Amino acid sequence: MLVEPVVREEKSASGKPNGSAGVDSTTRTNGTTKLYEPDIGTRGAPALVKSSQKSYAASHPSSPLTIFLDSFHLLTSLRGFGYAFGPPSHHRHPRKHSLHFLRSSLASLAISHLISITCLALIIHRHSAVPSLLSHLSLPLRALQPTANVLSYLAVGVSLHAQMETGFAMASIAFVVGTAILRALLPPAFRPAPFDSREFPPLFDTPYKPKSVTKFWSAQWHALFRFVSSPPFLAARLTVRRRKPFLSVGYDPVTRLVSRALGKHAGRAIGAFTVFALSAWMHDQALCSARHLLPAGPPLSFSLRYGGWIFFLSQGVAVFLEGVFTRLTGRRVRGGVGLAWSYFCIVGLGLLAGRSWCVPFLSIFCRGADELSRRIALGLVEGLPEVQRWGWQRFVVPSAALAPPPLWMV
Repeated sequence: MLVEPVVREEKSASGKPNGSAGVDSTTRTNGTTKLYEPDIGTRGAPALVKSSQKSYAASHPSSPLTIFLDSFHLLTSLRGFGYAFGPPSHHRHPRKHSLHFLRSSLASLAISHLISITCLALIIHRHSAVPSLLSHLSLPLRALQPTANVLSYLAVGVSLHAQMETGFAMASIAFVVGTAILRALLPPAFRPAPFDSREFPPLFDTPYKPKSVTKFWSAQWHALFRFVSSPPFLAARLTVRRRKPFLSVGYDPVTRLVSRALGKHAGRAIGAFTVFALSAWMHDQALCSARHLLPAGPPLSFSLRYGGWIFFLSQGVAVFLEGVFTRLTGRRVRGGVGLAWSYFCIVGLGLLAGRSWCVPFLSIFCRGADELSRRIALGLVEGLPEVQRWGWQRFVVPSAALAPPPLWMV
C-alpha cells in the first residue's frame, strides 16, 4: 500500500523499526503495559478483521482503489496518530467502544456549542446588555464598561477553543455514524474497518490548567499545525521531522543556522521564537483575508492593529525565560507558581489579542435595508445580529450563530 513506505521505513529514536503502522507495540498506562494493535492509522487492518471477512484493502493492497483510500486516509490524518510522524506513544489513548465514543462526542458537542453561543453573546453585547447586567453587582459606574470589555476579550479565546471542540466533535460523530452506515450497507469485501477511537483522541489536554507556558503550547494545546501529513507522493521521501510544518519551515532551519554562530542553546531559543512568529503571521493573514474586500478603516493604534503579533511573540519570550529558569535552578516551571505564571502569559497577554481581534474597525450603513443587516465591520464578530434577532437555528445548530445576516434572523 502507498502508506507502507511512510510507516515501515521509519525507525524510532532507539533505532528499531516502528512497526507496520509506525506505532510502538506497547504503551504504559498506570504502571501497566497495554498492547496496541499495530493497525492504528491504517485501513482494513488484519488485526481488526476476521479472516473470513477481510477487507478489499487487505486482499488487494496494490489496487488503485486501495491506493486512493490509503492516500485519503493519510491526507486527512492531521495529527498523524498511528503513523511514524505522529505524536509519541504516551499521547495515545485506550480504545473505546463506538457507542461510548459517540455518547461522549455528543456531550462534548452540546457543551462546546453552549459555551460558544454564550461567548458570542458576551462579545456582541459588550456595549449594551453586559454592562447592564454588571450593574447589578454593585460595581462602580466607571468600571462597568472596562469590565465588560475584559470579559468580551476573554470570551474570544474561550470561544475559539469551544469552536474547535465543536468542529472536532462534529467530525468525530460523522466518522462514527458514517463508518457504521457503510459497514451495514456495503458487501463484506468492501466494508471499511471498524471505527477506531484511537484515531480521534482529544484535541486538548486540560488547557485550563496550564503547568507552564512551554507545556501548554507543546502538549496541552492542539497539535493540528505541528503534525500535518505530507502528500502521498512525497511521504516516502520525507523524514519524520520534515512532515511537521512549523518545525520544518521555522524551528529546524533557524536552529541549525543560529547554532553554528551562537551555540546550541541560543539556536533552540531563537528557533522556538520563530515558530511563534510563524503562528502570529498565520493568524494575522487569516484575519486579513477575511477583511481584504472591505474598505479600509481609520488608522489604529499599534496595540490594536498588532495585538495578535504581540501575544504570540510574547509566548516565545516566555518559553525562553522558562528555559533560562530551568538552566539556572535545575528545576522546571511547575506547581502553583507555574500556574500563575502561565495564566499571566497566556490569559493576561491574550487580552491584547482578544481586544485586537474583536474591535470594530469600520461600520458602513446603506440605505433601504435593516440596520443590523447593513452593518459591516472588520472585527471578528462585528456585523453579527444581536441575540434577540437570532432565529432558532442560531441557538440549535452548531456554529450557525456565526452565520452572516440576514441568514437565520427574525
